[in-house]
Amino acid sequence: MSNEKSEYLFLLGGRLAEERLKTGHTQRSLAELFDKSSRTQIKYESGETAPDAVFLHGLHILGMDVHYILTGEASPNPITTEEKIVLAAYRKLDDRGKAGVFGLLDGMKLSAPAVKRKQKIIFQGNIAQQVTGDIVAPQTIKAGRKKK
Repeated sequence: MSNEKSEYLFLLGGRLAEERLKTGHTQRSLAELFDKSSRTQIKYESGETAPDAVFLHGLHILGMDVHYILTGEASPNPITTEEKIVLAAYRKLDDRGKAGVFGLLDGMKLSAPAVKRKQKIIFQGNIAQQVTGDIVAPQTIKAGRKKK
């Protein structure tokens, strides 16, 4: 194997590991998803072998940036899974439905910038509650009632 090819596979493997970690997978969990052995995943990430097209397509479906894995350059405009779902649904609409979506989006425009909400997690015993909103002072929220 030429040095150039070895270096490319090594870099590809490192980027594959980066993307795997971003999505919260272990080498084993990713290998199992694709019916591969953990050893195969290790070989991909160490640059010993290159993943095939089916594997790379699967990574794309899992939300990994395959363009980045292959080239080292982040996708120019990565689209989230949620955005893909919205786009697919939009494309199925007739003209009236599409006009309705544009009307909805136009009505949702804010003239003022969105207010950043603070979050606070409140613990009481072994119960935790997350509160989102404009929290301006320490507060205690008691949920439930006293036992008789």
